Amino acid sequence: MNPGTIFSKPQFIMHDGTYGNKFFINLNDGLGYPYIFVLSTTKQKGRSTIFGCHNEDRLPNFHLPIACTCFFEFDTWVLMEGYKEIRKTEFSNDIVNGIFLRLSCLSDDITKDLIQCAIESGDLLTSQRNSLIESLNRLYTKDN
Repeated sequence: MNPGTIFSKPQFIMHDGTYGNKFFINLNDGLGYPYIFVLSTTKQKGRSTIFGCHNEDRLPNFHLPIACTCFFEFDTWVLMEGYKEIRKTEFSNDIVNGIFLRLSCLSDDITKDLIQCAIESGDLLTSQRNSLIESLNRLYTKDN
């Protein structure tokens, strides 16, 4: 799977116990490490409205204004905390069973910026950071 792939999980359990649709964005290619996902929200809640990485915000995020992607219908903030790991076999089963739905992909440039933002965030395990660095290096190598 390519980094930057966007999935939805229609039956995501929200903080208040209700179910809702939640968008997940894959950050790594899964080579040698489980997939690493970040969640997104359309609720600003004091987050920056300028495109890009905002790890210094009270709620670290990567802002995707509606104009910069052809997928999201609203300004979207990718949450740079609470990274989710899912093993490849488990995720493949979840796709087959309709638990996750593949929707779209971010551009390579936005994906690279998003991964770099995650690498610079303070909420990653060392093993997660190493996996993201390797995936980012492969994305740059692909360009050459």
